[in-house]
Amino acid sequence: MTIRLDNVRLQLGGKPVLCRVSADFARGKVTAILGPNGAGKTSLLKIMCGLLVPDSGTATLDGEGVGTLERTTRARKLGYLPQESSPVWNLKARDLVALGRLPHRSVFAPGTADAAAIEQAMADTDTLQFADRPINALSGGERARVQFARVLAGEPDWILADEPLANL
Repeated sequence: MTIRLDNVRLQLGGKPVLCRVSADFARGKVTAILGPNGAGKTSLLKIMCGLLVPDSGTATLDGEGVGTLERTTRARKLGYLPQESSPVWNLKARDLVALGRLPHRSVFAPGTADAAAIEQAMADTDTLQFADRPINALSGGERARVQFARVLAGEPDWILADEPLANL
């Protein structure tokens, strides 16, 4: 499985952000994208996730355009951890982690696989002790771990994390 960027260009607010970026990313490898603030790293990740559309060039996942993948399929394959994420609602930590299971759930209710994935993700991130606490009652580092648990609960093939060590 690969994510491929081919000659990607992007302008935001009339300013060039990405110019002819090409790269191949292999599943199962830890890869870091380094650069100064404002270099376009977040924009690049958003293009890889299908959250931004490049002005030209392509982003593909196993040969299919990332932006053309059905949303649920894309959400099952690609887990995105944004740089900053403050929930609007003051959910309990477990309920926030459960949002990672939405692409897998039936229309009616979560199943036993969902409960197991949520429990495992929280155990893996050492956040089970926060399960019943409101997200806004947690420190920035604790919230970051709960957000990472949300991504893990989705059991994606890929995790695209934007500055994952911030607040930890």
